[in-house]
Amino acid sequence: MRVQPNLHNIASELILEILHEASLATLVGVAQTSTRLYNMLKETRSIWMSAPDIHDLPLPTAETLSTIPTSSLLRLAIRAVDIRRNLEAPLAIPIRNFKLSESGINLTAFLPGGDWILITHCERLWIHNLAHGAPNLDSEPIFVSTGKIQHINFESLGFGKAILVLTIDDYPTHENSPCQISILNLRFPVESSLEADPYITRIQNYALPDSHNVVAMHGPLLVISDTTHGTTGGESNNTFGIIDYQQGFGTIFSIDLPNFTDVLDGNELIPTIARIRFHPILKKLIVHVHLQETEEFLHDRRAILLFDIPTIAPLYRTNTLLKSRELLWSEGRLIPTHTYLIPDRLSESILSSRDEATVSRYIPIDEFVLDRHPERRSASETRNLISIRFDPASPDESFVSFSFFLEDDPNDEFYTHFSRDHSPYLGFPGQVQDLQVISCFNASCTRRSRIRIPLPTELTRGQLYMIHRFNPTDGRLVLQIYEDEECHTGRLYMMQY
Repeated sequence: MRVQPNLHNIASELILEILHEASLATLVGVAQTSTRLYNMLKETRSIWMSAPDIHDLPLPTAETLSTIPTSSLLRLAIRAVDIRRNLEAPLAIPIRNFKLSESGINLTAFLPGGDWILITHCERLWIHNLAHGAPNLDSEPIFVSTGKIQHINFESLGFGKAILVLTIDDYPTHENSPCQISILNLRFPVESSLEADPYITRIQNYALPDSHNVVAMHGPLLVISDTTHGTTGGESNNTFGIIDYQQGFGTIFSIDLPNFTDVLDGNELIPTIARIRFHPILKKLIVHVHLQETEEFLHDRRAILLFDIPTIAPLYRTNTLLKSRELLWSEGRLIPTHTYLIPDRLSESILSSRDEATVSRYIPIDEFVLDRHPERRSASETRNLISIRFDPASPDESFVSFSFFLEDDPNDEFYTHFSRDHSPYLGFPGQVQDLQVISCFNASCTRRSRIRIPLPTELTRGQLYMIHRFNPTDGRLVLQIYEDEECHTGRLYMMQY
């Protein structure tokens, strides 16, 4: 009797070849068809790593894709598929919602994965697990600073370890007041331990130049920038600093910002640094540049510069400064390895995003909304989410742009510049609709979703609100409901999907 080959009886090697670059939803469906396939997928890490949407996994706090155990990948994939199914239903109905904080309390951030959140109030910091219910700010804070906590940066290191960087303003009532950073080494409990709390294993403090904040971090390196400096009076901001906090060294870098006059028909646009971040996959420093005609922003373009991550070293070495809060500074200059002027309108160079596996073979760099008719600057003319990706195997045409076409949804709220570690900000105060529609990328930047979110009237009660943060990977939406018409104070609620 001839046996018809199928996934249940063919060789394991052939199954793995068939499932190469299959999506998380496909892998989850296959794993649920038989015990053999379930065990095969649960034990084979490479098949998960080839999934185009692998970055959609809701990793536990303080874990990374490289450190998460192989045995946990199937469970996380099932959770990711469930979250996506809930969000992409005709109406995204939350599993639960509850109050996070009262007016005057600042919810700083959801930590990536898990249920941990950071809450700050003046100089106090709490790290709370939402599995225990709403946060209680009468409890003992995990950290008390010497001034008001203004900004936070968080990075998961894996194996339950993480770094938290706090920018602290010693005199928050004075403009350009001195700041310091506190670098906290954190240790989180294992995911199954709901009773244990994270704890601090080490604290380092350094002084920062006036008006500077930490804007990016990767490993021991912190990028600092003067956040009050913009393009004014025809001047361009082209400097930033990088700190190696483990060594106590810092370097102030200047770069020659290109104005792309040769491709802009001779138009003189003023370039200035808009955003800086590290790219952990490319091992590059990415600088986002705005090119503006005047300070009134009558016409602007955007560009992306890639730099090799520099080595930070002092002018001379000393052991005494390693115990001080003062950094040892030097100066340097950076030259970009790649430059790319982002198109300002649809063109043939922008590719289709229909094949998710093809899109995933390029490394995501940036995402944004592109107007069909940029001269109109009208929300009703916005139809395309664009994903800019990098092809390291192609030295000539390194950047590729993919278009995710938006159909029949001109009034959606959009978010772009998706960060895999932090929820993006979006929304505007003054919304009163009971149904909010959001268009967004997934964390892997391979697909675009349109999510229809009915807001509970028992929460909004006709009051003005703002969608404060939304993270489709963890299935969380933070809603700020204002108590006054000026939208100065309000309560924070979380909706979990």
